[in-house]
Amino acid sequence: MTKSTIELLEEAAERIRVRMENDPEYAKEFLRSVMGPPTRRLEGEEHEKVWLLLQMTEPVRETNNQHSWCAEYNLGGKMYDVHFFPDEEPFIEEYLDEDSPNT
Repeated sequence: MTKSTIELLEEAAERIRVRMENDPEYAKEFLRSVMGPPTRRLEGEEHEKVWLLLQMTEPVRETNNQHSWCAEYNLGGKMYDVHFFPDEEPFIEEYLDEDSPNT
C-alpha cells in the first residue's frame, strides 16, 4: 500500500523538525528561506522620520495583492518595506543584517 500525500508531508515535517532541533545553523537557514530576511517594524518618531525620507525617493520595487500593496526602498544602503492597507497608516519594516543582535 502506498502512503498518502498527508503521511508523506507529515514524515517530511518530522525530519525537518528533528534536524532543526539538532542543527541550529540549519534551523536559521531554513527559517530564513521560509520567512525572508529578518526585519523590525519602525514605530513612533523613527517611523515618522523614515517615512518622510521615503516619500521623497522612488521605490526599488512595488507589489500589489489586491488587498494591500508594498513598496521596497533603498535609503542610504538600508532596505525598507512600506506596507499599505486601505484606511490604515502605512507601516515600515527595516531589513536587518544577518549579524544584528535583533535576529
